[in-house]
Amino acid sequence: MNVTIFETGHIEAVYPVIQLFNCNHNSITVFCYAGTDVALQQLLGTAAGKIKWIVKKETQSPRNFIFTMYRHLQKNPADILYLNTVTDNFIFYALLVKWGAAARKIVTLHHLNLYRHTKKKYLLRRWVRHIGKKLLISYTSELNVLSGTLLPLAHKLFPGKTIHNIPGVIFEGNAPTVNFETPIKLVVPGAIEAKRRNYLQVIELAEAAGKNGIPLHITLCGPVKDAYSAAIITACKKLQSSLVRFSFFETATLIPQETFDATIANSHFIFSPLVATAITDDDVEEQYGVSIASGNISDAVKHARPLIVPAALLLDPPMQTAAIRYNTIHDIVQLLQSLYQQRLLYNKLQQKSLTAAQQYTVATIRDLNKDFFCSD
Repeated sequence: MNVTIFETGHIEAVYPVIQLFNCNHNSITVFCYAGTDVALQQLLGTAAGKIKWIVKKETQSPRNFIFTMYRHLQKNPADILYLNTVTDNFIFYALLVKWGAAARKIVTLHHLNLYRHTKKKYLLRRWVRHIGKKLLISYTSELNVLSGTLLPLAHKLFPGKTIHNIPGVIFEGNAPTVNFETPIKLVVPGAIEAKRRNYLQVIELAEAAGKNGIPLHITLCGPVKDAYSAAIITACKKLQSSLVRFSFFETATLIPQETFDATIANSHFIFSPLVATAITDDDVEEQYGVSIASGNISDAVKHARPLIVPAALLLDPPMQTAAIRYNTIHDIVQLLQSLYQQRLLYNKLQQKSLTAAQQYTVATIRDLNKDFFCSD
């Protein structure tokens, strides 16, 4: 197949797509923004040499780059045009889908409600984006979501569309085993912001660990974005003691991928205190596990690490048996206390995580989506 893939800068989400299509029978062209190509080529290694890279110039506008894709498709018709992340210029991407020379055109929807609802439509820019999203959906016959838990709402919101579930992560079998030791290492991946995770629960957990004599090391593995995140870091610093320690990356830019991966790989648990409802672009409300998938789940799969999540969160079947659910912070404290009484318990939790991650290999995902991918 001749496959054309577009991505702005969501490196972790597009890398699995490239690897899934990357087999001997396919010719792959990747359109992406500057910097994304470098990061992807580092991840892909020697496989990057088999891919044609077309990178947006710094002086080139996003609209002009879309037109570059259109011209390329007219000269090189694709079997599949795969738009993996669309965050702006929706009208122009809609026209690309309508007129671009490709047999199949697939758009990944990261946020489902965003394509149906827009708050404050009287704002001109929002109204234009709203029209563009509507057009993009109307011109696209095949959609993709990153989690199977999003399929029921996707089918309800977009009747008549073919909807796929290609996960935003693959497991490549390179997750190191971590020995249980003190302090227990928890990592909270992602930008420190109130709209996605409840960092007050991180503070509550630190306080409870100190009171119960549990040695704990919590790493907030994400950039500082605003006054809220700065205040969270200040509050965490005040809680540091001989028992409870924190690590931070006090930067406004994204954490380098190698550093991000190493931090998670060296942790015992991924702690994801997700909010019930996230306020996303244009003030649209998204519900985790229903209309939006959490990248923290992808982190847990990629690194085969035990994941601690709110009890109400919907999870795909492989993760249902691996994830550790909590209703209150006391539930997490009880888990941590039990680890000291039964140290082999961590090995069992780690094995469950590995078993779940093995359901996300390239071979498994290809086998489940034979209409997309070839086999080596």
